[in-house]
Amino acid sequence: MSDPALFMDRAIAALAAQAFSPVPDAAGLLPLYFADGLLEALEWAHDGVASDEAACLWLAGLRWYRLATGAFPDGAPEPRPRWIDALLEGTPVRIGPASESLTAGLGHEAMGTAARPHDASADSPAVLAPAAVSAFLPHVTPSTAARFAADASRLTHGSPSAAAAAASAAELLARALTGGPGALESGLDPAAASAEAGAGPAHDALHEARAAAAAGCSAFDAGRGAVGAWDAVREACARGETDPGTTAMARMLLGGALGTAALPDGWEARLPVAAALREWARRWSRLVFS
Repeated sequence: MSDPALFMDRAIAALAAQAFSPVPDAAGLLPLYFADGLLEALEWAHDGVASDEAACLWLAGLRWYRLATGAFPDGAPEPRPRWIDALLEGTPVRIGPASESLTAGLGHEAMGTAARPHDASADSPAVLAPAAVSAFLPHVTPSTAARFAADASRLTHGSPSAAAAAASAAELLARALTGGPGALESGLDPAAASAEAGAGPAHDALHEARAAAAAGCSAFDAGRGAVGAWDAVREACARGETDPGTTAMARMLLGGALGTAALPDGWEARLPVAAALREWARRWSRLVFS
């Protein structure tokens, strides 16, 4: 990564774009929790201790589950609190359709894996944005980031097609983070990674999200600013069969491509989780780019 500051600005925007509401949908906070799960895995590695990245993501997901529902799943381990829990304690959230599919996947006593999925038919657009945070790892190969994304997807959705779409989402976001808006116009074809597993709702949603984010980037470049970019994303999603998870992924791609310039004016003051987001960015940047 030639410009860590630009990369982090885009990563911050990708996460911030999930949670714009006085009472955000809980689904918009799972990407931040998964980002902290990856951070924990990196912290262990930095200390010379082997870690299981998928297990770190799962434990992060369980802490998010507690924030969303008020309790850990019955029979599941109760992970030790981390800094993010203290900063987000008491944050008001609502449980929308995307959150319902995510809590259903995480509401088990054991971790969902490829060998032991909780529901091998579970596939929805909500899987995309949380799993795509593996794109924030700038020093790993695309195949490694795709594997982390697939592992993350299996924590909430057991379908092979969902895992393949999640891997494609991470690759597309990684290209946006490093290549900017052009990556959304001429980047990878999400169908390629999903071909073997077969198309499904998440795969279709990723196509729609990419097109919507590209429309937002075009509006921004045309001088319509952040408001015009967000309006373009909203309009593009409204024309399709859009699930909230599709819009979330489109916003994530928009933020990842344009950085914080694409966020509404005064975004930090309007974002309930801004302090946690900034703290994650500080810790991530110190560990990854120092």
